[in-house]
Amino acid sequence: MSELESLKAVIDAAAANVVKLKGEGAEPSAIKGAVGELLAAKAAYAEKNANKPPPANARPAKKKGKTAQFGKVEPLQLCFSPNDGAALPFVTLMCAVLIGLDPDLKLKMDINRAAAPALGTHGVGTTADKVISGDITCAKYFLNTHQRTDLAQPLTGGPDCMGEAEVDQWIEYSLRCKGASDATSFGQGWGELVQSVEDALAKGTAYLIGSSITIADIAVFDALGGGVKVHPCAVDIASLGPEVGRWFKLIENNPATVKTRHLLTGINGSTEFPSDGVLDPLVSGCHMLEVRVTIEAIIGANKIYCSW
Repeated sequence: MSELESLKAVIDAAAANVVKLKGEGAEPSAIKGAVGELLAAKAAYAEKNANKPPPANARPAKKKGKTAQFGKVEPLQLCFSPNDGAALPFVTLMCAVLIGLDPDLKLKMDINRAAAPALGTHGVGTTADKVISGDITCAKYFLNTHQRTDLAQPLTGGPDCMGEAEVDQWIEYSLRCKGASDATSFGQGWGELVQSVEDALAKGTAYLIGSSITIADIAVFDALGGGVKVHPCAVDIASLGPEVGRWFKLIENNPATVKTRHLLTGINGSTEFPSDGVLDPLVSGCHMLEVRVTIEAIIGANKIYCSW
């Protein structure tokens, strides 16, 4: 085994340890130490490899399945699956809520949209011209095509190309963590993302890019586990660095975050049905709605009513 291969093995082991500690609910100090070891291992690899990062681990081959049958999508209709584990449109919805344009989006549950939410593009009549998928893609389309550019443009980085490029850079970075297909790559991406946010905010800015919130802040916040309240990040973010902790709380306490979580929490299948009245789901992972049933029993001349 070459020296670089040995260092790559150390990186993989360190990343797996970060994921293991998070899953076990370890103390923040222990997780912080594990993240530090991961970053040190990656730095050692880059030093021996002309400052080039280690190659990404190969993703497992996807099994072929049946093609999902999607329903009709209307213009600006945001479709997503409410099932447990499905991708939710947190970034798209929060962007709309943040600038008060969420009434322009029509939400639709579609269990076939588990892999990614979808948005109908503008069109004539009740059918969208095209359907685009992916939370970030939907968010950017909604913002870039909305007639209220005075509200939407600041979220995308402003009118200049440099601002948009900075936003896109953070979005791409966040997707490395959120789109990880295995524990090792997730651990690497999460640790690097936390450290990058800490370093960027050490310059004294309130947000990742300048003094106002952008889609970059929302995407990174979601990737770090802050998107949906029923799926919070297992780690106390504030314990990993003063700047990233301050920024995380700033986004978390934003009224738009509170409203977006409220809209998405409750349709997420992870919201459990009461333990004393569990029902088998019609669709695996689907959130149950509470139903009150009244049964009328006639015994002689008397009627007995029982409600659940």
